[in-house]
Amino acid sequence: MKQLALLLHNGRELLVAIDQAANVIVSTLTLRRGYSDETLSAHAWRSYRAKKVWGRVFLPLIDLLFAWQKPDPQYRDESGQPITSHCRRAYEKERARQYLPPEYRERTAP
Repeated sequence: MKQLALLLHNGRELLVAIDQAANVIVSTLTLRRGYSDETLSAHAWRSYRAKKVWGRVFLPLIDLLFAWQKPDPQYRDESGQPITSHCRRAYEKERARQYLPPEYRERTAP
């Protein structure tokens, strides 16, 4: 059972790493600024929020691709409702540092 949990964890981490690499590759090909620790989904939300064409085109496509995902009750919008947009949730997870190891998530004084 522990091995299965480990495989599932590492499999998810591998998918996130591929997503982050794809973000830099797509950003390079489209002459956009990409960040190595940001997923395509989070980048799409940032671009959409900034009213950039890249976000307006890719956010609906990415959200449609992940429409099967249920909202995470931990992430809520300004009105207190669970965030239904996959890309917005990905952005909020990036801000919460959810893709980093646990010891990197908490900010401590030097």
